[in-house]
Amino acid sequence: GCPVGTKAVIQSLLETVLKKAVGPLMTDALRESDGGYSVLEIRDTAPSGAKMSQRIAALSFRALESWCRSTSTGIVQLRQIFSSTNINILETIADAMYSDAAIVTDAVSDLLDVLLDFCRRDSKISSGLDIAQSLLGMMKHSNQLDLAQQLTSENRRSKIIILSELVSAIGLQRFRFSERQRIGDNAVCRCLARMAARILLEAEDDIKKGSMETSLDGIFDLLFKAMSHPSLDVSGIALEALSAFVHSEKGLSTRLLPLLQGKAIIPFHLVSGEDINGFEEYRNFRERVLNDALVACYEGCGLFFLESCCSAIEEFCIANQSSHLPYQFEAALFCMIAVSEEIAKPLRRYQHDGSSLINVDADAQQTSSFLERIVSALAKNAFSSTSHPLVMARMCIFLNKYATVFPLCSSENTFETASELALSSFNRSLEGGNYDAFLDSCDVKSPLSESCNALQQLLRSCPAHFSAPTAMNALENAWKMPYACRKVDIEDRESLCSGLCYVISSLPSEQWSVSVENLAKPLVACLSVLAKEADTEKNCDIIPSVMKRISHEILLLSSIVRYFDQADVSNLDDGKRALRGKVLV
Repeated sequence: GCPVGTKAVIQSLLETVLKKAVGPLMTDALRESDGGYSVLEIRDTAPSGAKMSQRIAALSFRALESWCRSTSTGIVQLRQIFSSTNINILETIADAMYSDAAIVTDAVSDLLDVLLDFCRRDSKISSGLDIAQSLLGMMKHSNQLDLAQQLTSENRRSKIIILSELVSAIGLQRFRFSERQRIGDNAVCRCLARMAARILLEAEDDIKKGSMETSLDGIFDLLFKAMSHPSLDVSGIALEALSAFVHSEKGLSTRLLPLLQGKAIIPFHLVSGEDINGFEEYRNFRERVLNDALVACYEGCGLFFLESCCSAIEEFCIANQSSHLPYQFEAALFCMIAVSEEIAKPLRRYQHDGSSLINVDADAQQTSSFLERIVSALAKNAFSSTSHPLVMARMCIFLNKYATVFPLCSSENTFETASELALSSFNRSLEGGNYDAFLDSCDVKSPLSESCNALQQLLRSCPAHFSAPTAMNALENAWKMPYACRKVDIEDRESLCSGLCYVISSLPSEQWSVSVENLAKPLVACLSVLAKEADTEKNCDIIPSVMKRISHEILLLSSIVRYFDQADVSNLDDGKRALRGKVLV
């Protein structure tokens, strides 16, 4: 660490250094570098004087940042320091935004981060003083508190003026942003997006209070252009800032949604799997930044969001096949999956009564109708478009996420259709070949695994629906299928086992014993065959695989006991609890 008193010495030198050294050097360097050369041109075609001026300008901003950081100086205090000189620091920062040299714009971005960080700290102090004054409202005020309150009020007013000027300055960069994007200058585009996002987020409270003294159209236009930028770094910066305003700014969410849907489509050049690092970056962007933005967008325009995604899925279900269709289809399903929890929460409050929802508001009824339309469109597609492994897997995830909602839909056919879709996906996956590793890179399991997960949730959400003989026969065939094809992993069989135990638990108690016995029969028969095979097998290389299969079947037997014992026991009286124990014994 520094010796005691170092900060005090630096603080005492701050005004002198900034006024007489850093400030003049910075403005002169900016004036001399007005030729505007990009970071690439600095190295190649720019005159030596311009190169040097851009470097000096960047170093000056870096020096200013270091002095402000070490003395905890915010934007308000910095403006006050330069107020007694002929240097307008806000105009200087605004002029630096026009630089085409990334080293300059990057230095300005870092400087704004530091200045606005300390500005936020001062705002918190101001809020604390407001609270203190309100608590002492009935008591005698101290002169010190009144003086502090007066100073913070002045600082708050100054902050609003400064932020308004910065919002206006960065908003003017929206035209130049398009120009830099056109020539492929991603570095300057990233810096402009970063500055716009930082200024907008710092002004968030004042914008929502209506205190800003300038139009926001310019800064929003710049961020929307940044959102459309092909670079994930640039679009991600803009997206995080825009997501914070979809609730407060009217029309922002409906304007943002088409861009989010476009970003959800996996870029075609990443599908080949050649750019592994690029795809990993995109996957992280989609699963984190884009997912959160979709949730915020849904909260800002719920019904418009559902109408848009529902219409897209319906259109893709009847569209002609093309190489791009599966990825567009998958993106639409991804958008619906991203907001599944926000959709499900309010709907779960309602109780199902026959074929209609009771005590349901209009929005909930419309939400239910959108889900019905989506499930109906997927079923009518008959795996014409949904046969693609990625689309099928994503469709099963959709069925999984909304499994608890389908029984609440106005039409009882919705849950039945969703269940048939999941079971058909399971059967179709068993018939298909192996799927490439692209699904894993998308953070998606195989369609077979996802269909098992969907079936598990559907069986658990409404087990009584599957008690009919036809449904039980279909489930029994699915349970026995792994013994015929050996393509189902043990984890997927456990998922099926869990759902089937819930169905058995929903049956009349006199059917429990027979149903559990039928569930265990193929396992016991398989164990008997495997035990004989292990006893007679002389090839030592085969024995480990046989023992592994035996361990899997034993695991499933124990899973039957565990899941049946745990399944829906809340409504059982003591007699039925005891009967369940006897069945397991």
